[in-house]
Amino acid sequence: MTATASFIEYLGSSVSTATATQLDMVSTMASNATRATYPVSVGNYSMSKCFKVSFGGTFTGVYNVRLYKSDGSYVTGESVSYGCSTSYAVPTGSSYQDSNATTLLPTTDPGASAPNITIGGTTSGTITATENTSDFIFLQSSITIQSASGTANEKTLTITWQET
Repeated sequence: MTATASFIEYLGSSVSTATATQLDMVSTMASNATRATYPVSVGNYSMSKCFKVSFGGTFTGVYNVRLYKSDGSYVTGESVSYGCSTSYAVPTGSSYQDSNATTLLPTTDPGASAPNITIGGTTSGTITATENTSDFIFLQSSITIQSASGTANEKTLTITWQET
């Protein structure tokens, strides 16, 4: 059994989606946008990314889902926060912090005993072949006045899970 994962990004509504190949933290709401074209201004937040992890392949259940930054360094004054919700909310940015993305993104795998992505409102939920997505995940970066606009480094986000 092998489950595969993809990101389904929500663009301004719970029905407008795109399959994201990357989740760059930028100043506009667009799938696969780049920092070079849409940099985040100093002292502001990026537009939050609202997405779900969708699982395919052959599996009975996926559980203990974890999201973390596995590679890439932060610049002075930069942070990335995340959060989960069973409900969709319109992404925010600029001078507004997303009320769903309030926990600093871990920089190492939290481990199977500490899942941080919710399924059905709980970190102990199980994804099945018929209910094959996580809850909504919100991701947002912050660039304080101590950082230069557009100088954030690329980061690698990793999703890990256990499956049966």
